[in-house]
Amino acid sequence: MSSNHGARTALVLLKLLGILANVLIITHAGRRRTLALSMAALAVVAGAVATAHVVRAPSHVQAAVVVLWMLVFELCAITLFILPGELYPTVVRGAGLALCYTCGRMGAFAAPFLNRIHSEDMKGLLHVRRGGRAAALLRTDGAGVAGDDAAAAGQHDAGPGGGKVAAALSPEDRARRGQAEATQEWRVRHLRERPDGVEAGGWK
Repeated sequence: MSSNHGARTALVLLKLLGILANVLIITHAGRRRTLALSMAALAVVAGAVATAHVVRAPSHVQAAVVVLWMLVFELCAITLFILPGELYPTVVRGAGLALCYTCGRMGAFAAPFLNRIHSEDMKGLLHVRRGGRAAALLRTDGAGVAGDDAAAAGQHDAGPGGGKVAAALSPEDRARRGQAEATQEWRVRHLRERPDGVEAGGWK
């Protein structure tokens, strides 16, 4: 596939279609549901790839499963990029981005050596491990992810049904949301008083 330009072009087009589909899914299903479903799909596809290696499936079947793996991974990656930008401070996001970049470079370095593994069973075990790691990310509640879809929708409490959304949140989530709203109000008031955004101690 790496030497077939037609196959590579078709794969890029499929990824673009997957990205567009992901936008629609996130819009209608919400970010946390999309993340959980995409991780479940990634775990299932990883199991399919492992099975294809263990049972010595034909090459075209393995290629189809690998392409499906890549498309599902794109679905997961977009959601993972959206959530941290909304939930975590800049320092955490910067550290996470640096860690992802480092792991990506290490993966690119290790990929040629992993491709030289001739044992299909070993390849299957590696894919099982990947699927297990994806399945471990299915639990998104109670892990510091307070800004879920309900909290995001709770910004419109003044509208019809807003009280129901606020009531659905746990006390911890309501406390976090109240603190975030207070901080946002302070920033808006401060910028109105000081349009230049400069304080005596420097930029804030």
